[in-house]
Amino acid sequence: MKAENSRRGAVRNHWSAALLALVTMLAADPALAVDRIWNGGGVDDFWGTADNWDGVAPIGGDRRVFAGGNKLTTNSNNLPTGTAFAGIRFDATAGAFTLSGNLLRSGAGTSVDFSANPASAITQTIQHDFLITSSGSLTFTTQPNGTITGNGAINDATGDQVVNMNGTGTLNLNGTRNFSGQARLNGGTIQAKVIANAGVSSSLGLGDDGAGSNPIIRIGNAAATVALVYTGVSAASTNRQVQVGIGTAVTDIGGATIANNVADPAHTLTFSNAAFSAANTTAIAPRTLTLSGTNTGQNTITGAIVDNAADGSEELYDQYEWTNLAAKPEHAAQKAELAKHLPTSNVPTLKGKGGDSEADEAKAARKAKRQAGKK
Repeated sequence: MKAENSRRGAVRNHWSAALLALVTMLAADPALAVDRIWNGGGVDDFWGTADNWDGVAPIGGDRRVFAGGNKLTTNSNNLPTGTAFAGIRFDATAGAFTLSGNLLRSGAGTSVDFSANPASAITQTIQHDFLITSSGSLTFTTQPNGTITGNGAINDATGDQVVNMNGTGTLNLNGTRNFSGQARLNGGTIQAKVIANAGVSSSLGLGDDGAGSNPIIRIGNAAATVALVYTGVSAASTNRQVQVGIGTAVTDIGGATIANNVADPAHTLTFSNAAFSAANTTAIAPRTLTLSGTNTGQNTITGAIVDNAADGSEELYDQYEWTNLAAKPEHAAQKAELAKHLPTSNVPTLKGKGGDSEADEAKAARKAKRQAGKK
């Protein structure tokens, strides 16, 4: 009898665990999310107090919507560490919040965004750490007047979880993040305080899932040109590649801007990979890579900058103290290899009324001489 009861207890425990897993999965589905709206009317500052919300405290899978101006910086997430959430949304009319407290767990399609574009410039700050589940992703979406600053860590459960950075405003990423999936800079301006080699924590994640995958920093998406701005407190170098844009349509012209705006000229930015850019060989629309910034030090791209079409054309940049090292002798062999793909002869000059041919130039000279003789 004791053995039978033990078996029945095990069955009940497994059934309870299965139910818990099912509830957790359902709660993390954004389509089933319930918005819980913050009003800060409770007797304390905690997220777990119903009176701080619209009468019901959020549970796993709900979206937290922050509105009004109560307890902007004193609010604290005291919900169980790792509670799942469908999203964090800042109402367009809300004051400037600073969110802090226990770690938050994101599921599939979890987002941090604004309800609309605020009427005037405002920055919303998140101190929380995030954990992205094995089937999850995390997307930040800014607005022209709506800046989001993330100061916490972003970790993933099993590697390869993606962080999307969308919108038309500014996303400030301070500190380091340990997610292993690709960093996709899809819109707006992303200001990164830490940029490092693949496998090293940075504002743009590890860029390494342990198998050497996901080192690419993708900047630009469809028709949107996106800016990556370095704002660190020391010189930085990365061996991660950059891919300019994504998409194969003729309208997918979104390019990339890379800037260093650090005041100290010693705090330079270097891209050290022998192949700076990872070509999108299926792209057919032209895209532009712009190097800029206010830093006056020698910011460097060591490797080759190649077109998405991978035609091997050589491009040199020396603007705003950005330096391409293609002229250095140690890169001669690589340049020779790339030059194999360049045309071996020029297209003949077309003759016509455009004045571009030698015959047209001679004719114009004779006409000018005749006119001069008549004077």
